[in-house]
Amino acid sequence: MPEIEDRLKQEKEHMTQEDVPHELESRLRSALMDHKPKRKPPKSWTIVAVLLALILVTYNYSGLAYYGKKILGFDNVLNGTLQTLNNQGMGQTINKSYTFQNGVQLTLNGIMTDDNQTVLFYTLRDPKGRIGESQFSFSPSKLTGFFENAHVESGYGKVNDAHTQLKGTYQFAPVNGFVHELALQFSLNNETGKIEFNYDPNRALGATIEQKIDQTIKIDKDTVKLASITASPTMTVIKGATNAENIDRAQRPFSGFKVMANGQVIDSKGVGTHSKLNGTAFTLKFDALPRNVQTLQLKLDTFMGYDRLNKTIPFNSIKGGDQWHLASQSITVKGIKRNEQQTQLTISNAASVSLDNVFVGNEEHKDSLTATENQTLKKTDQDILKERTLIFKTDTTPEKLFIGGIHYMKNYHKTIDIPVKKSE
Repeated sequence: MPEIEDRLKQEKEHMTQEDVPHELESRLRSALMDHKPKRKPPKSWTIVAVLLALILVTYNYSGLAYYGKKILGFDNVLNGTLQTLNNQGMGQTINKSYTFQNGVQLTLNGIMTDDNQTVLFYTLRDPKGRIGESQFSFSPSKLTGFFENAHVESGYGKVNDAHTQLKGTYQFAPVNGFVHELALQFSLNNETGKIEFNYDPNRALGATIEQKIDQTIKIDKDTVKLASITASPTMTVIKGATNAENIDRAQRPFSGFKVMANGQVIDSKGVGTHSKLNGTAFTLKFDALPRNVQTLQLKLDTFMGYDRLNKTIPFNSIKGGDQWHLASQSITVKGIKRNEQQTQLTISNAASVSLDNVFVGNEEHKDSLTATENQTLKKTDQDILKERTLIFKTDTTPEKLFIGGIHYMKNYHKTIDIPVKKSE
């Protein structure tokens, strides 16, 4: 069988050029020692089996070394879900580096992906200890590949006491299932760089629950529409939209959403929003769900609400120090000024509060709010207060102040039950 011997010789020469991981030999030897064949196969079959084994090891040993391992060095950086998944070997190791001209080295240690996000594990090293200084500006820009162009969404890391090393993670949108090679593009100060690496989409963790919700919550004159939920091993994502006004004026307008699984609150991981034609689209992010989900609920405790007031206040009765109680909110008058061209009214209230349809004048003639100036935020033990000055252009002293309505974070305590349909 000269052709088989030639093939074996070629494969042996090819393997000697590869950098096989040290642990591979011991794993294979241990597996062979434990295996006891029942009977001796024919010699010709033995040769063919050895040839197939050599081919498989030659072309797949990199996969054995590349996947199924814990990404090392992140025990003090990770916690919770990501730490558990990493300990279970759910990531893919990379260990490729780039050195900047100033001696700083970036190493991509590994990657973990599922249907909700892509997590990159990285290490920055600077022997001169400049990490964390104001002039040290490192940032990733995007993750690219075949039909892939994902921008960084968030990141977290820890710097050692000597400021010579930073270990952390960056989160990107999930990558598509067709890409096999990825490239991280980044910059340090004014220098840009790129690290290219192999990626196996078959190692992505997928999703455990992926389904529509299609339910609407009525909030006064507005609505919140819940579109879908995707629960994956790294986190849970709920998408929806709302036509509620003044969302951007609240400090944390979506903080009243809670996910309950088996009666337990799932930790919130943040929210993303973007404007659309008829309101605001949002993405709520929570920690991963427990393995055996029996009941799943979405609660809306508070949200930006609206009360119609049609309140009229005699203008000559307004003075500094007054407190108005509008709906359940307290408004404090800080001062009032008047000249020939305008009237200025300075007020303070909770940061999420804004007044609607505000006018000065009388029943026959009303001057609308012209501008809001000198807005400042002040943190107190109970809340964050917003102070600003309302400007009304009017050449006469107003008789009355008219307030049409008020937007504020309002209690709703509404619950939506989500039927659990686990992915196949």
